[in-house]
Amino acid sequence: MYTDKSIKIFVVFVSAFLILYGILRVSSILLFFSSSNTTKGTIIGSTVVEEFHDGLKTYYYPKVSFIHKDTGEEIIGESIYSTKSGNADVGKIVSIYYKKDNPSKIIIESFREVWYTPVTSILGGVFIFLIYYITHLPKRSSRKKH
Repeated sequence: MYTDKSIKIFVVFVSAFLILYGILRVSSILLFFSSSNTTKGTIIGSTVVEEFHDGLKTYYYPKVSFIHKDTGEEIIGESIYSTKSGNADVGKIVSIYYKKDNPSKIIIESFREVWYTPVTSILGGVFIFLIYYITHLPKRSSRKKH
């Protein structure tokens, strides 16, 4: 049988995990951006990877051709985040961030691929905690009155 205390511990743990995960993802993205240049490039294809997470899924990591701002040489970089569109975006011009010291790893400027997971993680953690707190608020106030 679950006690109110064990449920509270579980809710706090899950909420804290989601919020912390989201914050760590945001900080790693911002760290990448702080040591990066920005430019535009053209999607020329993608690397297809099949990974097993909650079942076998296919992930597409876009490859982008762009000109390195410092050296002027053409670079083919691969996104560190996957996309669901596969090769549908071949030929599309996109804004990218690339590491100055490792231009082969890039981030394509896109809310869905970059910010969706950390933002929903943080909001989900806050939402779970608030719902628990709000639903248990009447119990606290009724205890104090007696």
